[in-house]
Amino acid sequence: MKTSLLVGVFFLIFMFVPPYAHASLVNIQTDGNLRWNVLGLTDGALTSLPPEELVVTNALDGKNIKNEAYLALERQNDTVQLTVVVNGEQTVADVTSYGDEIITLEAKQKPQEIRILNTEGKFRIVQNGVAAETQYPIYIDTKDRRVSVSTDTGRQYLLVMPSEALLSAVRSNVVTKLNENSIMTLKQGIDGEVLYQLEGQKIVSLFNLMELPVDVSVLVSASTGKIEDVNQPVWLQILGFLFQRKVVA
Repeated sequence: MKTSLLVGVFFLIFMFVPPYAHASLVNIQTDGNLRWNVLGLTDGALTSLPPEELVVTNALDGKNIKNEAYLALERQNDTVQLTVVVNGEQTVADVTSYGDEIITLEAKQKPQEIRILNTEGKFRIVQNGVAAETQYPIYIDTKDRRVSVSTDTGRQYLLVMPSEALLSAVRSNVVTKLNENSIMTLKQGIDGEVLYQLEGQKIVSLFNLMELPVDVSVLVSASTGKIEDVNQPVWLQILGFLFQRKVVA
């Protein structure tokens, strides 16, 4: 009898664990509402402020923040700070040691979800398994769900996300695939525009006899998805029209 009771208790505990127990610290839902991960706030990862001081409006009672919110993820000397502003009230948390995703922008289709992490001195933006890293501060407005970065020439929106940048390069037939375990880099071009730099391979077919992988480096606009530059061997630039190119859409 006692054994059955204990099993029942553990079953109920398991069944009622919040669905966001292993979610990001902050989730921006598809309707623009913002939710804090309660467990993330109380697991000791945020060391700059005690949990009771990390309350943003009604976040800790499990409700959504329905008002427009503004998030900033920045490096301050040796720390990483997450700032959330709601109704003019600002909360700043030290998330330097937080080991999971810090921010997730949810999407109706799971592959389009955007996750932002802090890793090895950089911020990593991940979409559909494709990642890009940057040292630029990241800002998010929950109302329009737009992500921007602050560069030397000012704030710029990332209207193209990592997997979309890769898809643009593949469809433009300048690259076939990323190098294994490759992570793209967000950088500024000569004119100040923010670009994705990706390192990959282009597979060319030599007269239908064999396939040859060729290393290429591609720059893709983070605002338009346009291919801005392709660094490839000179022989491929000159003789590329002779080869049938293998394109993976």
